[in-house]
Amino acid sequence: MHILITGGTGLIGRHLIPRLQQLGHQISVVTRDVVSAA
Repeated sequence: MHILITGGTGLIGRHLIPRLQQLGHQISVVTRDVVSAA
């Protein structure tokens, strides 16, 4: 499944993204802080 995460560098997004990737999902992230997303 392809999932769009907004706030991917925030408190929850930081933990949610790796877990969803472990489960085999494709992730796209929308964030205001490009440096933290790298």
